[in-house]
Amino acid sequence: MTWFAFHAPTAAAIALSVACGLMSSIVPYVTDLLALRRVPARMFGTFASINPVWAALAGWGLLRQALDLDEWIGIGMIVISNVVVSAQGFTSSKERVRAAALRDIAD
Repeated sequence: MTWFAFHAPTAAAIALSVACGLMSSIVPYVTDLLALRRVPARMFGTFASINPVWAALAGWGLLRQALDLDEWIGIGMIVISNVVVSAQGFTSSKERVRAAALRDIAD
């Protein structure tokens, strides 16, 4: 806060900060809503849980932030849990299709 006492922000800096704030909240919100219209809520929740992984990998790759072993383990656990839940959803959807086909045959 002391910095702002001696350096008044320019109009361009204020405009960029407002744009950054809007883009960091509105764009993810809109994309989430669009995705929810196209995928089941269960699958959306599973894939939304991978956002911290993307953030950690962006920090590691783009900003050269070092990740500790426990952070890598956490990333691995999130990825593995997403694979397991997605595989279960895929299997159950196959079973629904098979059950519907059997009902059609029976009719």
